[in-house]
Amino acid sequence: FTVKDGALSAPLNGAQSAAVYRAVQEALTNAMRHGSERAAEVAFESPGGGSVFRFEVVNRYRGGAAAVTEGFGLRSMRERVENTGGSLEAAAEHGRFIVRGTFPLKRKGAEE
Repeated sequence: FTVKDGALSAPLNGAQSAAVYRAVQEALTNAMRHGSERAAEVAFESPGGGSVFRFEVVNRYRGGAAAVTEGFGLRSMRERVENTGGSLEAAAEHGRFIVRGTFPLKRKGAEE
């Protein structure tokens, strides 16, 4: 578990915070079900002065680099994140399964 570059002070709203929580929860559940080992890496960051918030969950994956089939869990994650203004991608790369989410952030004092 890694917290980098301003993630703790990122101004996520309540719905975005809940979407991050649920997406990470589902990604970890998927890692335990489909991963090749019982380990995962979770990272949060808000680089570049806090204009975005990103999260990533990575685990070893035994499915190869085939296209990811989006089932109920991934579809629910994507919808929850997108409904709160973010984006989500899931991919299998080099024996790893990666779930990445991004939210654009408004700086304090910025106009609506």
